[in-house]
Amino acid sequence: MKDGLENLIKALPKIEFVNSSCNGAVIEGAPFKPMEEMHKLLASESVDPDAIADLINEKNIAADMNKVQDVRDKLLATREDLSNVRSEIAAIHKLMNKLREFSRTKPAKAQNMMESIEQMWGLIANREWFSPIFESIMPIEIARFDQVLPVIVTEHQLTRKSDLIYEHLGKLLQDITIQIPILEEMFSESIRRLDKKINSDAVIHKDI
Repeated sequence: MKDGLENLIKALPKIEFVNSSCNGAVIEGAPFKPMEEMHKLLASESVDPDAIADLINEKNIAADMNKVQDVRDKLLATREDLSNVRSEIAAIHKLMNKLREFSRTKPAKAQNMMESIEQMWGLIANREWFSPIFESIMPIEIARFDQVLPVIVTEHQLTRKSDLIYEHLGKLLQDITIQIPILEEMFSESIRRLDKKINSDAVIHKDI
């Protein structure tokens, strides 16, 4: 993130950037000024609420419809894949509900179930879109699981390992499941807006 910010600052030499994060990293090209001082400087400033829309209209910026369609296709594919993830999580929960019992009564079977759970979770977590989305909307939950993951991996006692998986991975999967309907609606709304844009431009081009 630091590198990305510094590259952005270098790419926009005509814009002054100020770092007001008192506990943040030093950002090259963005001198530090306390937030209180910046608030005093900007308190009297006002921005027209339609400034960005007016600028777009003034510049007559035309959207690249190929890129718009590409974004729409990705949104649609991801929304559909969220449904697959929901089913995969349900399958993992089904295995985990038996894992702790089998770790105490049928250790060989429990070991196989544990390997299956790890593979199934890997298929979810390694999706290209998974980290950008879920690390953004539930960073605390993801970070909490990442902290305990080394403990789960290095635990050799089967019963203890199964308990850790059930507790921590199970909780994370529940949190993810709660977010899926919200994400599906967000993606659906984004697709609706893109469709409106595509249809609007199609009408304009037809009239021309």
